[in-house]
Amino acid sequence: MVWAMLAGATAWTAALLWRPEWALGAPLGVGLAAALLVLAADAALFWQVDRRRVLLRLDRQLGLADAAVSADELAGDPRDEWRRRQLAHTVHDLADRSWDERWPRRWPRFTGLAAATLAVLCAVLISAYFVEKAGAQPRQTPFQQAQFQALEEVFKDWEQAEKKFDDRELRERLAELKPLREQILAGRLHEKEALVALSRLEEKLEATRRSLDAQSLEPSAAELASAFEPIPGMGALAAALRRKDFAQAEKLAAELAEKLSQPDAKLPEAAQKLENHQRFAKAADTLQQRGQEAASEALRKMEQGMKDGDASQTGEGMQGWKKSLGSQAKRDAEKQRLALQLSQMGQCKECLGSGQSLARGLSLVPKLATQHEPGKGAGSEIEPNRFGAETKLASSRTEEKLTGVLGTGDSEITTEKASERTREMASGARPAGFREYEKLSREAIEDESIPLAHRQAIRKYFEMIRPAEK
Repeated sequence: MVWAMLAGATAWTAALLWRPEWALGAPLGVGLAAALLVLAADAALFWQVDRRRVLLRLDRQLGLADAAVSADELAGDPRDEWRRRQLAHTVHDLADRSWDERWPRRWPRFTGLAAATLAVLCAVLISAYFVEKAGAQPRQTPFQQAQFQALEEVFKDWEQAEKKFDDRELRERLAELKPLREQILAGRLHEKEALVALSRLEEKLEATRRSLDAQSLEPSAAELASAFEPIPGMGALAAALRRKDFAQAEKLAAELAEKLSQPDAKLPEAAQKLENHQRFAKAADTLQQRGQEAASEALRKMEQGMKDGDASQTGEGMQGWKKSLGSQAKRDAEKQRLALQLSQMGQCKECLGSGQSLARGLSLVPKLATQHEPGKGAGSEIEPNRFGAETKLASSRTEEKLTGVLGTGDSEITTEKASERTREMASGARPAGFREYEKLSREAIEDESIPLAHRQAIRKYFEMIRPAEK
Protein backbone atom coordinates (compact mmCIF):
# COMPACT_ATOMS: atom_id res chain seq x y z
CA MET A 1 0.00 0.00 0.00
CA VAL A 2 2.84 2.43 0.85
CA TRP A 3 4.59 1.84 -2.46
CA ALA A 4 1.37 2.19 -4.46
CA MET A 5 0.54 5.50 -2.77
CA LEU A 6 4.10 6.74 -3.23
CA ALA A 7 3.77 6.22 -6.96
CA GLY A 8 0.48 8.15 -7.04
CA ALA A 9 1.85 11.03 -4.92
CA THR A 10 4.96 11.29 -7.15
CA ALA A 11 2.85 11.50 -10.31
CA TRP A 12 0.52 14.07 -8.72
CA THR A 13 3.39 16.27 -7.52
CA ALA A 14 5.00 16.18 -10.96
CA ALA A 15 1.65 17.11 -12.58
CA LEU A 16 1.54 20.32 -10.53
CA LEU A 17 4.31 21.70 -12.76
CA TRP A 18 1.83 21.49 -15.64
CA ARG A 19 -1.49 22.23 -13.88
CA PRO A 20 -0.94 24.02 -10.54
CA GLU A 21 -4.69 24.22 -9.90
CA TRP A 22 -4.74 20.45 -9.35
CA ALA A 23 -3.29 21.18 -5.91
CA LEU A 24 -6.81 22.22 -4.82
CA GLY A 25 -7.68 18.49 -4.56
CA ALA A 26 -4.74 17.72 -2.24
CA PRO A 27 -6.77 17.55 1.02
CA LEU A 28 -9.09 14.98 -0.52
CA GLY A 29 -6.23 12.90 -1.90
CA VAL A 30 -4.17 12.99 1.31
CA GLY A 31 -7.23 12.13 3.38
CA LEU A 32 -8.04 9.18 1.12
CA ALA A 33 -4.43 7.91 1.35
CA ALA A 34 -4.49 8.12 5.15
CA ALA A 35 -7.79 6.23 5.25
CA LEU A 36 -6.40 3.46 3.02
CA LEU A 37 -3.28 3.10 5.17
CA VAL A 38 -5.37 2.83 8.33
CA LEU A 39 -7.53 0.21 6.61
CA ALA A 40 -4.44 -1.78 5.55
CA ALA A 41 -3.01 -1.69 9.09
CA ASP A 42 -6.33 -2.79 10.53
CA ALA A 43 -6.54 -5.71 8.06
CA ALA A 44 -2.99 -6.81 8.85
CA LEU A 45 -3.42 -6.68 12.62
CA PHE A 46 -7.00 -7.57 13.37
CA TRP A 47 -8.71 -9.26 10.46
CA GLN A 48 -9.10 -13.06 10.76
CA VAL A 49 -7.05 -15.18 8.29
CA ASP A 50 -7.39 -18.77 7.09
CA ARG A 51 -5.85 -21.11 9.72
CA ARG A 52 -4.91 -23.82 7.17
CA ARG A 53 -2.99 -21.33 5.04
CA VAL A 54 -1.01 -20.20 8.08
CA LEU A 55 -0.14 -23.80 9.02
CA LEU A 56 0.97 -24.61 5.48
CA ARG A 57 3.20 -21.51 5.52
CA LEU A 58 4.54 -22.60 8.93
CA ASP A 59 5.50 -26.06 7.61
CA ARG A 60 7.19 -24.50 4.57
CA GLN A 61 9.17 -21.87 6.50
CA LEU A 62 10.29 -24.20 9.33
CA GLY A 63 10.80 -27.35 7.21
CA LEU A 64 8.34 -29.57 9.12
CA ALA A 65 7.07 -31.58 6.12
CA ASP A 66 3.37 -30.99 6.79
CA ALA A 67 3.77 -31.85 10.49
CA ALA A 68 1.93 -28.71 11.66
CA VAL A 69 -1.01 -29.35 9.32
CA SER A 70 -1.23 -33.01 10.37
CA ALA A 71 -1.00 -32.17 14.08
CA ASP A 72 -3.80 -29.67 13.70
CA GLU A 73 -6.00 -32.20 11.95
CA LEU A 74 -5.33 -34.98 14.60
CA ALA A 75 -5.53 -32.72 17.65
CA GLY A 76 -9.24 -33.24 18.05
CA ASP A 77 -9.01 -36.96 18.92
CA PRO A 78 -6.38 -37.65 21.65
CA ARG A 79 -7.53 -41.27 22.37
CA ASP A 80 -5.11 -42.79 19.85
CA GLU A 81 -1.57 -43.05 21.28
CA TRP A 82 -0.04 -42.64 17.83
CA ARG A 83 -1.84 -39.36 17.28
CA ARG A 84 -0.80 -38.14 20.74
CA ARG A 85 2.85 -38.92 20.04
CA GLN A 86 2.68 -37.25 16.63
CA LEU A 87 1.34 -34.09 18.20
CA ALA A 88 4.02 -34.11 20.91
CA HIS A 89 6.72 -34.62 18.28
CA THR A 90 5.47 -31.68 16.24
CA VAL A 91 5.40 -29.38 19.28
CA HIS A 92 8.96 -30.49 20.14
CA ASP A 93 10.18 -29.74 16.62
CA LEU A 94 8.59 -26.28 16.75
CA ALA A 95 10.29 -25.55 20.05
CA ASP A 96 13.71 -26.47 18.64
CA ARG A 97 13.45 -24.33 15.47
CA SER A 98 14.72 -20.75 15.36
CA TRP A 99 11.81 -18.58 14.27
CA ASP A 100 13.94 -15.48 13.57
CA GLU A 101 16.14 -17.49 11.18
CA ARG A 102 13.46 -19.53 9.41
CA TRP A 103 10.63 -16.98 9.45
CA PRO A 104 12.07 -13.48 10.05
CA ARG A 105 9.55 -10.80 11.07
CA ARG A 106 10.67 -7.57 9.36
CA TRP A 107 9.34 -4.78 7.11
CA PRO A 108 9.83 -5.13 3.38
CA ARG A 109 13.05 -3.60 2.09
CA PHE A 110 13.12 0.26 1.78
CA THR A 111 9.60 0.52 3.24
CA GLY A 112 10.78 3.13 5.74
CA LEU A 113 12.34 5.24 2.98
CA ALA A 114 9.19 4.94 0.90
CA ALA A 115 7.00 5.98 3.87
CA ALA A 116 9.22 9.01 4.59
CA THR A 117 9.16 10.05 0.92
CA LEU A 118 5.37 9.68 0.86
CA ALA A 119 5.07 11.93 3.92
CA VAL A 120 7.28 14.59 2.27
CA LEU A 121 5.26 14.53 -0.95
CA CYS A 122 2.00 14.79 1.01
CA ALA A 123 3.42 17.84 2.81
CA VAL A 124 4.36 19.36 -0.57
CA LEU A 125 0.85 18.76 -1.91
CA ILE A 126 -0.78 20.35 1.15
CA SER A 127 1.52 23.38 0.91
CA ALA A 128 0.69 23.77 -2.79
CA TYR A 129 -3.00 23.56 -1.87
CA PHE A 130 -2.78 26.52 0.51
CA VAL A 131 -0.79 28.54 -2.02
CA GLU A 132 -3.26 27.82 -4.82
CA LYS A 133 -6.24 28.48 -2.58
CA ALA A 134 -4.84 31.87 -1.58
CA GLY A 135 -4.30 32.69 -5.25
CA ALA A 136 -7.81 31.60 -6.16
CA GLN A 137 -9.38 34.02 -3.69
CA PRO A 138 -10.66 37.22 -5.35
CA ARG A 139 -8.34 40.14 -4.74
CA GLN A 140 -10.31 43.32 -4.33
CA THR A 141 -8.84 46.67 -5.16
CA PRO A 142 -9.59 49.58 -2.81
CA PHE A 143 -12.11 50.90 -5.32
CA GLN A 144 -13.89 47.53 -5.52
CA GLN A 145 -13.99 47.41 -1.74
CA ALA A 146 -15.62 50.83 -1.77
CA GLN A 147 -18.11 49.63 -4.40
CA PHE A 148 -19.09 46.55 -2.40
CA GLN A 149 -19.35 48.67 0.74
CA ALA A 150 -21.75 50.95 -1.15
CA LEU A 151 -23.73 47.85 -2.19
CA GLU A 152 -23.94 46.85 1.48
CA GLU A 153 -25.27 50.33 2.24
CA VAL A 154 -28.06 49.69 -0.28
CA PHE A 155 -29.00 46.50 1.58
CA LYS A 156 -28.90 48.36 4.91
CA ASP A 157 -31.32 50.86 3.40
CA TRP A 158 -33.60 47.91 2.59
CA GLU A 159 -33.38 46.79 6.22
CA GLN A 160 -34.52 50.21 7.39
CA ALA A 161 -37.39 50.16 4.89
CA GLU A 162 -38.42 46.67 6.02
CA LYS A 163 -38.59 47.80 9.64
CA LYS A 164 -40.46 50.99 8.75
CA PHE A 165 -43.04 49.52 6.35
CA ASP A 166 -43.18 45.93 7.74
CA ASP A 167 -42.79 44.56 4.20
CA ARG A 168 -42.91 40.75 4.25
CA GLU A 169 -41.59 40.41 0.67
CA LEU A 170 -38.67 42.68 1.46
CA ARG A 171 -37.94 40.65 4.60
CA GLU A 172 -37.78 37.44 2.54
CA ARG A 173 -35.48 39.02 -0.01
CA LEU A 174 -33.12 40.19 2.72
CA ALA A 175 -33.02 36.63 4.09
CA GLU A 176 -32.05 35.35 0.62
CA LEU A 177 -29.30 38.00 0.41
CA LYS A 178 -27.65 36.94 3.68
CA PRO A 179 -24.94 34.71 2.05
CA LEU A 180 -24.10 37.47 -0.43
CA ARG A 181 -23.77 40.04 2.35
CA GLU A 182 -21.54 37.69 4.35
CA GLN A 183 -19.24 37.42 1.34
CA ILE A 184 -19.16 41.22 1.08
CA LEU A 185 -18.24 41.62 4.74
CA ALA A 186 -15.57 38.89 4.48
CA GLY A 187 -14.09 40.49 1.34
CA ARG A 188 -14.49 37.26 -0.66
CA LEU A 189 -16.97 38.52 -3.24
CA HIS A 190 -15.90 38.65 -6.89
CA GLU A 191 -17.31 41.19 -9.29
CA LYS A 192 -18.80 38.52 -11.58
CA GLU A 193 -20.46 36.78 -8.65
CA ALA A 194 -21.97 40.10 -7.57
CA LEU A 195 -23.34 40.74 -11.08
CA VAL A 196 -24.91 37.26 -11.24
CA ALA A 197 -26.48 37.69 -7.78
CA LEU A 198 -27.84 41.14 -8.67
CA SER A 199 -29.29 39.82 -11.95
CA ARG A 200 -31.11 37.04 -10.12
CA LEU A 201 -32.40 39.50 -7.56
CA GLU A 202 -33.56 41.83 -10.33
CA GLU A 203 -35.52 38.96 -11.93
CA LYS A 204 -37.27 38.22 -8.62
CA LEU A 205 -38.14 41.88 -8.14
CA GLU A 206 -39.57 42.06 -11.65
CA ALA A 207 -41.63 38.90 -11.05
CA THR A 208 -43.03 40.40 -7.84
CA ARG A 209 -43.96 43.59 -9.66
CA ARG A 210 -45.77 41.63 -12.36
CA SER A 211 -47.68 39.77 -9.66
CA LEU A 212 -48.75 43.07 -8.07
CA ASP A 213 -49.83 44.39 -11.47
CA ALA A 214 -52.04 41.33 -11.92
CA GLN A 215 -53.79 42.10 -8.60
CA SER A 216 -54.07 45.84 -9.22
CA LEU A 217 -57.35 47.75 -9.39
CA GLU A 218 -55.81 50.37 -11.68
CA PRO A 219 -57.12 48.86 -14.97
CA SER A 220 -60.65 49.09 -13.55
CA ALA A 221 -60.27 52.54 -11.97
CA ALA A 222 -62.11 54.43 -14.73
CA GLU A 223 -65.00 51.95 -14.78
CA LEU A 224 -65.27 52.05 -10.99
CA ALA A 225 -65.27 55.86 -11.00
CA SER A 226 -68.12 55.82 -13.56
CA ALA A 227 -70.13 53.58 -11.22
CA PHE A 228 -69.75 55.90 -8.21
CA GLU A 229 -70.04 59.28 -9.98
CA PRO A 230 -73.87 59.33 -10.45
CA ILE A 231 -74.47 58.66 -6.73
CA PRO A 232 -74.74 61.92 -4.74
CA GLY A 233 -72.13 62.15 -2.00
CA MET A 234 -69.75 59.74 -3.76
CA GLY A 235 -68.30 62.18 -6.30
CA ALA A 236 -65.12 62.72 -4.29
CA LEU A 237 -64.59 58.96 -4.10
CA ALA A 238 -65.10 58.69 -7.86
CA ALA A 239 -62.62 61.52 -8.47
CA ALA A 240 -60.01 59.81 -6.30
CA LEU A 241 -60.54 56.58 -8.22
CA ARG A 242 -60.17 58.39 -11.53
CA ARG A 243 -56.88 59.88 -10.28
CA LYS A 244 -55.89 56.37 -9.10
CA ASP A 245 -55.27 57.83 -5.66
CA PHE A 246 -56.32 54.71 -3.77
CA ALA A 247 -55.07 55.96 -0.40
CA GLN A 248 -57.40 58.96 -0.59
CA ALA A 249 -60.17 56.72 -1.94
CA GLU A 250 -59.75 54.44 1.09
CA LYS A 251 -60.14 57.41 3.42
CA LEU A 252 -63.28 58.61 1.64
CA ALA A 253 -64.74 55.09 1.57
CA ALA A 254 -64.22 54.81 5.32
CA GLU A 255 -66.12 58.09 5.86
CA LEU A 256 -68.98 56.93 3.63
CA ALA A 257 -69.15 53.56 5.39
CA GLU A 258 -69.39 55.32 8.75
CA LYS A 259 -72.20 57.59 7.49
CA LEU A 260 -74.16 54.70 6.00
CA SER A 261 -73.85 52.69 9.20
CA GLN A 262 -75.72 55.36 11.21
CA PRO A 263 -79.26 54.31 12.35
CA ASP A 264 -80.96 57.22 10.56
CA ALA A 265 -78.88 56.93 7.35
CA LYS A 266 -80.76 57.05 4.08
CA LEU A 267 -79.68 56.33 0.54
CA PRO A 268 -79.99 59.06 -2.11
CA GLU A 269 -82.70 58.67 -4.73
CA ALA A 270 -80.13 58.11 -7.48
CA ALA A 271 -79.10 54.90 -5.74
CA GLN A 272 -82.48 53.41 -6.66
CA LYS A 273 -82.03 53.87 -10.41
CA LEU A 274 -81.60 50.75 -12.50
CA GLU A 275 -78.77 52.12 -14.65
CA ASN A 276 -76.68 52.77 -11.54
CA HIS A 277 -77.27 49.21 -10.33
CA GLN A 278 -76.15 47.94 -13.73
CA ARG A 279 -72.91 49.94 -13.52
CA PHE A 280 -72.07 48.38 -10.15
CA ALA A 281 -72.97 44.91 -11.44
CA LYS A 282 -70.81 45.37 -14.53
CA ALA A 283 -67.87 46.63 -12.46
CA ALA A 284 -68.27 43.66 -10.09
CA ASP A 285 -68.24 41.23 -13.03
CA THR A 286 -65.07 42.85 -14.39
CA LEU A 287 -63.30 42.54 -11.03
CA GLN A 288 -64.38 38.91 -10.69
CA GLN A 289 -62.99 38.08 -14.14
CA ARG A 290 -59.66 39.54 -13.06
CA GLY A 291 -59.58 37.38 -9.95
CA GLN A 292 -60.33 40.17 -7.43
CA GLU A 293 -63.03 38.32 -5.51
CA ALA A 294 -63.07 40.47 -2.35
CA ALA A 295 -63.54 43.74 -4.26
CA SER A 296 -66.20 42.15 -6.49
CA GLU A 297 -68.13 40.84 -3.49
CA ALA A 298 -68.06 44.30 -1.84
CA LEU A 299 -69.52 45.95 -4.96
CA ARG A 300 -72.24 43.30 -5.22
CA LYS A 301 -73.21 43.88 -1.61
CA MET A 302 -73.45 47.63 -2.26
CA GLU A 303 -75.51 46.97 -5.38
CA GLN A 304 -77.93 44.74 -3.45
CA GLY A 305 -78.20 47.27 -0.63
CA MET A 306 -79.07 50.01 -3.14
CA LYS A 307 -81.70 47.80 -4.76
CA ASP A 308 -83.30 47.08 -1.40
CA GLY A 309 -82.90 50.65 -0.16
CA ASP A 310 -80.94 49.27 2.80
CA ALA A 311 -78.32 51.80 3.90
CA SER A 312 -76.86 49.38 6.46
CA GLN A 313 -76.17 46.71 3.85
CA THR A 314 -74.72 49.33 1.52
CA GLY A 315 -72.49 50.50 4.39
CA GLU A 316 -71.24 46.92 4.92
CA GLY A 317 -70.40 46.71 1.23
CA MET A 318 -68.64 50.09 1.45
CA GLN A 319 -66.65 48.80 4.43
CA GLY A 320 -65.49 45.82 2.35
CA TRP A 321 -64.71 48.16 -0.54
CA LYS A 322 -62.66 50.28 1.84
CA LYS A 323 -60.55 47.20 2.72
CA SER A 324 -59.97 46.46 -0.96
CA LEU A 325 -58.87 50.06 -1.53
CA GLY A 326 -56.53 49.82 1.46
CA SER A 327 -54.97 46.66 0.03
CA GLN A 328 -54.51 48.42 -3.29
CA ALA A 329 -52.89 51.41 -1.58
CA LYS A 330 -50.42 49.03 0.09
CA ARG A 331 -49.73 47.38 -3.26
CA ASP A 332 -49.11 50.80 -4.81
CA ALA A 333 -46.62 51.64 -2.05
CA GLU A 334 -44.92 48.28 -2.52
CA LYS A 335 -44.81 48.80 -6.30
CA GLN A 336 -43.19 52.17 -5.73
CA ARG A 337 -40.55 50.56 -3.53
CA LEU A 338 -40.07 47.79 -6.09
CA ALA A 339 -39.55 50.35 -8.85
CA LEU A 340 -36.93 52.08 -6.75
CA GLN A 341 -35.28 48.74 -5.91
CA LEU A 342 -35.16 47.85 -9.60
CA SER A 343 -33.57 51.24 -10.30
CA GLN A 344 -31.03 50.57 -7.56
CA MET A 345 -30.19 47.12 -8.95
CA GLY A 346 -29.93 48.43 -12.50
CA GLN A 347 -27.63 51.23 -11.41
CA CYS A 348 -25.55 48.86 -9.28
CA LYS A 349 -25.08 46.44 -12.19
CA GLU A 350 -24.17 49.27 -14.55
CA CYS A 351 -21.70 50.76 -12.09
CA LEU A 352 -20.08 47.40 -11.34
CA GLY A 353 -19.59 46.83 -15.05
CA SER A 354 -18.26 50.32 -15.77
CA GLY A 355 -16.32 50.91 -12.53
CA GLN A 356 -18.42 53.84 -11.32
CA SER A 357 -19.89 54.66 -7.93
CA LEU A 358 -22.89 52.56 -6.82
CA ALA A 359 -26.53 53.66 -6.40
CA ARG A 360 -25.81 57.24 -5.55
CA GLY A 361 -28.78 59.12 -4.14
CA LEU A 362 -31.32 56.25 -4.30
CA SER A 363 -32.99 55.22 -1.05
CA LEU A 364 -36.20 53.48 -0.02
CA VAL A 365 -36.30 55.57 3.15
CA PRO A 366 -36.20 59.38 2.74
CA LYS A 367 -33.15 60.80 4.46
CA LEU A 368 -33.49 63.73 6.85
CA ALA A 369 -31.90 66.99 5.92
CA THR A 370 -30.01 66.96 9.21
CA GLN A 371 -28.07 63.87 8.21
CA HIS A 372 -25.04 65.74 6.99
CA GLU A 373 -21.88 64.19 5.69
CA PRO A 374 -18.69 66.25 5.47
CA GLY A 375 -18.08 67.44 1.94
CA LYS A 376 -15.05 68.53 -0.02
CA GLY A 377 -15.65 72.25 0.34
CA ALA A 378 -17.61 74.94 -1.43
CA GLY A 379 -17.42 74.87 -5.20
CA SER A 380 -16.15 71.27 -5.42
CA GLU A 381 -19.44 69.97 -6.86
CA ILE A 382 -21.61 71.25 -9.72
CA GLU A 383 -25.28 72.02 -9.07
CA PRO A 384 -27.33 71.53 -12.26
CA ASN A 385 -29.79 74.30 -11.26
CA ARG A 386 -27.28 76.51 -9.51
CA PHE A 387 -28.73 79.77 -10.95
CA GLY A 388 -32.17 79.06 -9.47
CA ALA A 389 -35.43 80.58 -10.57
CA GLU A 390 -35.53 83.97 -12.20
CA THR A 391 -35.99 86.86 -9.84
CA LYS A 392 -39.47 88.42 -10.00
CA LEU A 393 -39.63 92.12 -9.20
CA ALA A 394 -42.28 93.36 -6.80
CA SER A 395 -45.50 94.38 -8.54
CA SER A 396 -46.36 97.27 -6.22
CA ARG A 397 -44.30 100.39 -6.75
CA THR A 398 -44.46 104.03 -5.74
CA GLU A 399 -43.84 106.88 -8.10
CA GLU A 400 -41.30 109.47 -6.97
CA LYS A 401 -40.59 112.82 -8.67
CA LEU A 402 -37.66 115.10 -8.21
CA THR A 403 -38.04 118.80 -9.01
CA GLY A 404 -35.31 121.33 -9.43
CA VAL A 405 -33.43 123.59 -11.83
CA LEU A 406 -31.58 121.92 -14.64
CA GLY A 407 -28.03 123.20 -14.79
CA THR A 408 -24.94 122.43 -16.78
CA GLY A 409 -23.37 119.00 -16.80
CA ASP A 410 -24.55 115.43 -17.25
CA SER A 411 -27.76 114.31 -15.62
CA GLU A 412 -29.90 111.17 -15.52
CA ILE A 413 -33.70 110.97 -15.39
CA THR A 414 -35.53 107.70 -14.72
CA THR A 415 -39.31 107.34 -14.74
CA GLU A 416 -41.02 104.15 -13.56
CA LYS A 417 -44.78 103.61 -13.74
CA ALA A 418 -46.35 100.75 -11.81
CA SER A 419 -49.53 100.82 -13.88
CA GLU A 420 -47.63 100.11 -17.09
CA ARG A 421 -45.62 97.07 -18.10
CA THR A 422 -42.97 99.07 -19.95
CA ARG A 423 -40.30 101.16 -18.33
CA GLU A 424 -38.92 104.33 -19.85
CA MET A 425 -35.47 105.62 -19.19
CA ALA A 426 -33.93 108.81 -20.35
CA SER A 427 -30.37 109.43 -19.48
CA GLY A 428 -27.26 110.77 -20.86
CA ALA A 429 -25.56 108.30 -23.14
CA ARG A 430 -22.52 106.76 -21.55
CA PRO A 431 -20.65 103.79 -23.03
CA ALA A 432 -20.50 100.68 -20.88
CA GLY A 433 -17.03 99.69 -19.80
CA PHE A 434 -17.37 96.02 -20.80
CA ARG A 435 -14.09 95.76 -22.66
CA GLU A 436 -11.97 96.69 -19.67
CA TYR A 437 -13.40 93.72 -17.73
CA GLU A 438 -13.32 91.23 -20.61
CA LYS A 439 -9.63 90.47 -20.14
CA LEU A 440 -10.08 89.90 -16.42
CA SER A 441 -13.06 87.62 -17.02
CA ARG A 442 -11.13 85.48 -19.51
CA GLU A 443 -8.25 85.13 -17.06
CA ALA A 444 -10.69 84.07 -14.36
CA ILE A 445 -12.34 81.51 -16.63
CA GLU A 446 -8.97 79.96 -17.54
CA ASP A 447 -7.62 79.98 -13.99
CA GLU A 448 -7.70 76.32 -12.84
CA SER A 449 -7.24 77.28 -9.19
CA ILE A 450 -10.81 78.64 -9.19
CA PRO A 451 -13.44 75.89 -8.71
CA LEU A 452 -15.20 74.77 -11.87
CA ALA A 453 -18.65 75.84 -10.63
CA HIS A 454 -17.35 79.37 -9.99
CA ARG A 455 -15.72 79.57 -13.40
CA GLN A 456 -18.94 78.53 -15.10
CA ALA A 457 -20.87 81.14 -13.12
CA ILE A 458 -18.39 83.85 -14.21
CA ARG A 459 -18.67 82.75 -17.84
CA LYS A 460 -22.49 82.82 -17.60
CA TYR A 461 -22.49 86.30 -16.09
CA PHE A 462 -20.27 87.88 -18.73
CA GLU A 463 -22.19 86.20 -21.54
CA MET A 464 -25.39 87.78 -20.19
CA ILE A 465 -23.94 91.31 -19.98
CA ARG A 466 -22.06 91.14 -23.27
CA PRO A 467 -23.34 93.96 -25.54
CA ALA A 468 -25.05 92.97 -28.79
CA GLU A 469 -22.81 93.00 -31.86
CA LYS A 470 -23.58 95.80 -34.34
